[in-house]
Amino acid sequence: MSEEEKTKEMVESPSTEERQLTTGTEWTKGIDSLFEDFRKNFDSYMSPFVPMRSFLPRTRGFPIRAPLVDFMDRGDHFLLRAELPGFNKDMVDVELNKDTLILKAEMKREEDASSQGYLHRERTYNQAQRVINFPEEVNPEEVEAKMADGILELKVMKKEPAPEEMMRKIQL
Repeated sequence: MSEEEKTKEMVESPSTEERQLTTGTEWTKGIDSLFEDFRKNFDSYMSPFVPMRSFLPRTRGFPIRAPLVDFMDRGDHFLLRAELPGFNKDMVDVELNKDTLILKAEMKREEDASSQGYLHRERTYNQAQRVINFPEEVNPEEVEAKMADGILELKVMKKEPAPEEMMRKIQL
C-alpha cells in the first residue's frame, strides 16, 4: 500500500450532526458594528477638541461632516450658532421651513504652482451638512442671518400660536 492510499484510508467521513456556521457577511457585520461603536464613542470624546465631527456618508464618496451647533430658545425666537471653520458665506446654503432647518456648506479649492520643470497641484474638498428640527413652529419669513470668522448665526422668529378655541359641549 502506498503512502497516498494510507492517508486516504485514515481520513474520516464528515459527521452527520448539523453545525451552524456563520457566514462571511454575518462575521463582517459583527466586526463592523464593533468598529462603528468605537468610532461613535471616540467622536463623542473628541468633540470638544475637534471643530466638526464626521459621520459615515450614506453614499460612496467623500465623508460628510456635521458642524457643531449651539441651539438656544430665547422666548420669542431661536438662536442658532454653527461652527464652519474655513467656509465663507458664499459657500454656505441655508434652507428653512416651518419646522426644519437644513444647513449645507461645500468648499472646493484647487491651487497650481509650476516652476523649473515641475507642477505642484493641491486640491481640497470639504462638505458639511446638518438638519435641525425645531421643537415649535417658526416663521421662515422672519430670519436674521450673519456669518463672520467661520461662525454662522441665525435668529429665527417663532410663529405666533393660534388662539385656543373654547371647548364646546355637544348635546346628545
